[in-house]
Amino acid sequence: MPNLRERLAPLVGSCWRVALVTTPLADILAGASLRFVPIEAPEKGVWYGDPFILDVSPSEITLLVEAYVERKLQGHIERLTIARTTGQVLEAKTVLSLPTHLSFPEIVRRDGEIFIHPENIASGEHSLFRYDRARDAFVFDRLLTKVPLVDVVFHQSGGEEWLIGSMDADPYGRTLHFLKKQGDAYEATSHLRFPEFIARNAGSLFRFEGQLYRPAQICNRHYGEGVLLQPLNYDPHTGWSVGSGVRLHSTDPRFSQGLHTFNTYENTVVVDCLSYRHPNLRRLMNWLYRPFRRFLV
Repeated sequence: MPNLRERLAPLVGSCWRVALVTTPLADILAGASLRFVPIEAPEKGVWYGDPFILDVSPSEITLLVEAYVERKLQGHIERLTIARTTGQVLEAKTVLSLPTHLSFPEIVRRDGEIFIHPENIASGEHSLFRYDRARDAFVFDRLLTKVPLVDVVFHQSGGEEWLIGSMDADPYGRTLHFLKKQGDAYEATSHLRFPEFIARNAGSLFRFEGQLYRPAQICNRHYGEGVLLQPLNYDPHTGWSVGSGVRLHSTDPRFSQGLHTFNTYENTVVVDCLSYRHPNLRRLMNWLYRPFRRFLV
């Protein structure tokens, strides 16, 4: 029979919450705090995370997100159309669902077409999916690699293509792997080893004023603790290197538990934050737990 704490867990547990960021990117890179417009929460038992920006207009923003269904313990990919000023979800549609868990739907734009290569580590493979306009959904395009990669980002520069990510054996760890396209396959050619737990990607690489940045997850204390916007450089002779970067944490009391994803496109920034479903009830639970914890176990 469930104890009291187990019965309360769905009410006081945490979940990820997608938010639009109104702080300009230049200010963020200068160390400014993030200001949020949280998007409307989905139906009970579902939360949104890993947002990537598909399209923007003066009034709306279209995202691809992981939609995680708690009763299934599994995610699929949804397309959300969001009202820019209020965060209201105007439309939500499933665009890719597989028997295995999907997340981190990074967008690749090429030759007028839209592709994604979501994390699907449970399948043991990493594949590319193409948007089919007739079906209004993503369909399998091709296998990229059988290397077990986590939160992978694509990068193309100087005629070279890369998949950059951490691996299944150390997903929250210190080693970032670089897989270079050689022929039709991506092969691991180099890696960077960090002194802290920042290997996992937090979003797509982006450029600002000529500098390439890698959003990295800070997981030193816990998963999704914060985001590091890390300068990333590549030299054909010496390889990959990084700078110190800017560390971001949520200062919004509604979403103070963590910051997990950071993506920018067309002067728009989107993140996801860790929050409690019912903050006041959680605080009450924490207050009660100390003197009465023997009754809650």
